[in-house]
Amino acid sequence: MARPLQQFGDFESTMLKLALNTTNNNPAAAGAFSRDVYETLMLLLGVMINTSEHCPSTRRSVDAWQGWDGSPLDKLMDVYLENRESAGTADSVEKTSIAVAHGYLAILLGYLSLGGQVRRRLEEKSQGRGTKYLLDSIQVFMALHQKLDTDELTTSLQNLVNELRQRHRLSG
Repeated sequence: MARPLQQFGDFESTMLKLALNTTNNNPAAAGAFSRDVYETLMLLLGVMINTSEHCPSTRRSVDAWQGWDGSPLDKLMDVYLENRESAGTADSVEKTSIAVAHGYLAILLGYLSLGGQVRRRLEEKSQGRGTKYLLDSIQVFMALHQKLDTDELTTSLQNLVNELRQRHRLSG
């Protein structure tokens, strides 16, 4: 996990999938993951979110990827879609940690979906519901942060929601 971002590959992607799937399907397992692993996961997602949010060339680069099946991005979409329903049921500390990681993943996919190819691929994988799912997940995450009074993050996420909605309408 200490490799530079440009060397991020299947190992790191698989690690993210393993962490989310293992802890999401077994809340007791969430506690078994060391705090360091969880913090590394959140750090990676945070860096990818920041890069995707503030660097349009990153979004364009990801949007231009060829050979979607089996790509790290395709795997992240699968993790998101496989866990989107259960991520909203955060009724314990472990489940809240999972919901936060899932929210970060939704935000990352939201920024990447501002590019047409990524959005189309997510729609393909979700029977045309991908953007709606992302909007729902991001808004749930925003509601959690509004309760914690983090105005700057809420404003940034509201801008993402607005732009995703606009692009979804234009493509639909």
